[in-house]
Amino acid sequence: MDWSLCAKGDVSPRTLMNSLPIDLRMCVKFNKIDHLKSISKPEQHMQRLSPFPLWNRLPLDSKVPDVRAQAWPPGSLYFTRGKLCQPEFDLTDPKGQRLAVQMPDYTSLHDPHVQKYFRNNENARRQLKKHNLVNDKNEVICSAKHYNQFRSHLASLQKEIIDKELINSDVMHSIALEVQKPPPSTKLKDILPMDKLAEVRKTQEDLSFNQVMRIEKNIGKWELRLNAIEKRKHLELVKSSQRQTAQHYRSWYLRQKRKVDNVVRNKELLGDVMKREIQREERLAQRPVRERGFKEQHAFLTQQLRDQQALELLKDMDDKRQLQKVEWIERYRKHIIYKEQNQSRCHALRKAKEDRVIMLRRKYFDLWRKIVIRHRERPNSVHNSTWSIQRDVKKTMTFLQEVSGYDPRRNFFNDLLQNRRAEKQKRSQTELSINEMEDSEIFEE
Repeated sequence: MDWSLCAKGDVSPRTLMNSLPIDLRMCVKFNKIDHLKSISKPEQHMQRLSPFPLWNRLPLDSKVPDVRAQAWPPGSLYFTRGKLCQPEFDLTDPKGQRLAVQMPDYTSLHDPHVQKYFRNNENARRQLKKHNLVNDKNEVICSAKHYNQFRSHLASLQKEIIDKELINSDVMHSIALEVQKPPPSTKLKDILPMDKLAEVRKTQEDLSFNQVMRIEKNIGKWELRLNAIEKRKHLELVKSSQRQTAQHYRSWYLRQKRKVDNVVRNKELLGDVMKREIQREERLAQRPVRERGFKEQHAFLTQQLRDQQALELLKDMDDKRQLQKVEWIERYRKHIIYKEQNQSRCHALRKAKEDRVIMLRRKYFDLWRKIVIRHRERPNSVHNSTWSIQRDVKKTMTFLQEVSGYDPRRNFFNDLLQNRRAEKQKRSQTELSINEMEDSEIFEE
């Protein structure tokens, strides 16, 4: 039986086991069972499942029930598939095809590319712990469904390990059986008869002689070939050394040129920086002068605008005054025309007004006189002791002066006379003006 076929995968281990004797097969079976029990599970499943430590003894194919909905202390029971930013892949499955089938959900907290972000961001880790996404040990908390998917993935990994161990154990057992067999005889005398043995030895001697002659003939060719190969190697070595020297010199020259270029560039940059700094200082020095010029220009323009506004205002006022003057002249002209056209009516209105003023003066004078007579004849008995003629008469005169607008009583009659004389003069003037107007009309006709 060829046990190397099992290592290559051409023959299954079960076929090899069936080909063995029954006693040997049972021995191998018990040895395999003990060996499989000694195989350790993957490291990922060895998480603490308190308060149920017996769950670690469950096979990876069996599912773990979700009992977190019951009244357990917070943090006493949780499921996790690894720590924060711990990748979920296996080196035997580089493209993640098997992992994508067993765990189709992508978890960003297990992505190793965000490790730098979470390492430098304490606030993000604190928020993850606050929302119960990560515990105090930086382990990502998952659901029972995802944890059972992870356990099935670990079960597949363990199965692969067991298959490899089985194959290795079968191959090692086959090697041990082959070693225990006696080695076969390699001598020709044990295999062939005497006559055949002589023929074989003769043919071997002929072959060895012909081979030696052929080798002696080819020694010169081999020496020439070796010399040519050595020369070619020497030339290649010289060319490679020259090439390396030229490359080294070229790299050194480029480095020196780069250094010179960097020095020149730095000088140019420094010159540009100094030039910009000088220009900046000049601008800063010229800023007060520019600001002063701007202020003076602004003040000049403001004053010019104010003067222009004042001139426009004066011009508007003058225009309004001229318009008002024209309106007044026009109104006065209309008034004169109206008076000339309605002179008799105006005279009657003025006479009625003057008569009313005279009537009011007489009325108030009679009223004052009656009040004075009443106080003299029948003084107030209650206030008789405090009543004074001068005080009361003075109050009465003040009242009459305020109402009528005239001075004391002795001027009252003089005012009446003056008013009558003024009325006579006005009447005479109006009569003269009427006569003149009639004469002018007659003359015009």
